[in-house]
This record gives sequence, structure tokens and C-alpha cells, in this order.
Amino acid sequence: MQTDAVSVVTHIVAKALGLPDGRVKVEDTIDTHPEWDSLGHLNILTALERQFGGQVAAIQGLAKATSVRAIIELLQSHRVI
Repeated sequence: MQTDAVSVVTHIVAKALGLPDGRVKVEDTIDTHPEWDSLGHLNILTALERQFGGQVAAIQGLAKATSVRAIIELLQSHRVI
């Protein structure tokens, strides 16, 4: 897993959840932060879509990705990051 990808995605997830930078780690899941509820997940998906210029909506399984690691792996497998 590329360090740059981890940095970018953890920053996006933190911002989408209203958390300070550095608070979200690659090991985090939907159960790690109370802010990562259904609305928080929608915020994450919207932020990813905005950041990557519309490439994210077509990624199968991203809406069900409930960990930072899974999000990064899906984005990498689709060559978004």
C-alpha cells in the first residue's frame, strides 16, 4: 500500500468526518469512530467523488467498504490513486 495513497485517503476521511488530520489511520473501520455512521459514510463517498473528479461513483463495492484499508484497496485496484 502506497504511503501517498494512505495519506490522501486518511486526510479525506478525516475531513469528511469532521476529525482533525492525523486522527484517522489505515487500520480504522466504521466501528473505530462514532462519526463514521451512515451519514459519515455518505460524506466520505461524496468527498472521494469530489476529490477524484467523478471516477469513484462507478467503483463496485465502494459504498460497502467499511474500512480505510478497503477504500484504499478499491481505489488502487481501479487505478484512481
